[in-house]
Amino acid sequence: MNKCLRIQYICLVLAMAPIVSHATDAAAAETVSPGAGRPNCGDYSILGPHPVRPLLEKHCGTIDEADQKAFLSALARLDPVAQARAAAQRGDFRLAAVVGGGPPPPGLKRFWSVQGGQCEAIEDRDVAIWFHGTDAFYSATHSQLNHGMVDFAEQYNTTLMREPGFPAARGCHAG
Repeated sequence: MNKCLRIQYICLVLAMAPIVSHATDAAAAETVSPGAGRPNCGDYSILGPHPVRPLLEKHCGTIDEADQKAFLSALARLDPVAQARAAAQRGDFRLAAVVGGGPPPPGLKRFWSVQGGQCEAIEDRDVAIWFHGTDAFYSATHSQLNHGMVDFAEQYNTTLMREPGFPAARGCHAG
């Protein structure tokens, strides 16, 4: 298979692959969001038992304008700094990842670029897929939702990376 066809194949697989994220450590595995396996829904378990979490899970992954507005309303009730500090208190140091597309095909290594900082040695188990972003917006609400989720992830991750106990082995630096 020539190089061009290989690249097209990889792009096709990435575009068609199901978007699923599962926490891999024991503490996080107990709290994975019900929406984490649904297309375009994130893993909101980094929020712990926050009362807004069920609203995010209910209204995620839809193109319905009313659902997106309800999701934005729920998101506005979250304080990313407070959520990061609460996660650190629980010992959950997974970063909020914003991704596009699906998981890589078997045999390809995923490279993480984390909102709010840089990490030299980060693995899938070190992140929660917070949001499946896009650069193609079909409405003003959809654009606000994408930007709001990225802004939350940036503030959350910046705070979490500065918390005592954040794993130094990841080589993460906020900012």
